[in-house]
Amino acid sequence: MNRILILVFFYTINLVNAQQKDAFPESWAGVWKGKLEIITAKGVVQTVDKELHIRKIENEKAEDTLRRWTWKIVYRINKDSTDERDYVLIEKDRAKGHYIMDEHNDILLDHYYLGGVLWSNFEVQGTRLTTISRMQGKKLMDEIIYGPTEPVQTTGGTSEEIPPVKSFPVKGVQRTVMKKAK
Repeated sequence: MNRILILVFFYTINLVNAQQKDAFPESWAGVWKGKLEIITAKGVVQTVDKELHIRKIENEKAEDTLRRWTWKIVYRINKDSTDERDYVLIEKDRAKGHYIMDEHNDILLDHYYLGGVLWSNFEVQGTRLTTISRMQGKKLMDEIIYGPTEPVQTTGGTSEEIPPVKSFPVKGVQRTVMKKAK
């Protein structure tokens, strides 16, 4: 009896994981709105209205098997000014959770959908950035953690068993909590 319960348990976990994996990015489609907060050691230093528009792009050519979604970010600086970023999320290898964010300017950022979270880690102009996007209930949470690429310190390295470990400073976080508008 216990073996049957264990098998049912693992089957259920695998089924739920497969459904969650299949749900991305389809279940994220829509227009999301919220407040972006820029947080440093001083606290919240800036707040901006942010929207994220996600929509599946239908393939125009039969031979095009890549699945794509618009990933448009709109920052509302004030009532008369917006900053819009038109990106495309491209499925590279769904089984591995590998996606590419095409910024339409020769920049392609690798993203990974692992454990229900969309992750990206990259460096630009001396700054390391880690992006984390996830559904939490009916909210879409989006964070970007950033800091310099130079380590603040290196410790360890005293033996073969204790390798050197570099610690990198975190200068700030951009955090957005969004609700589905459409």
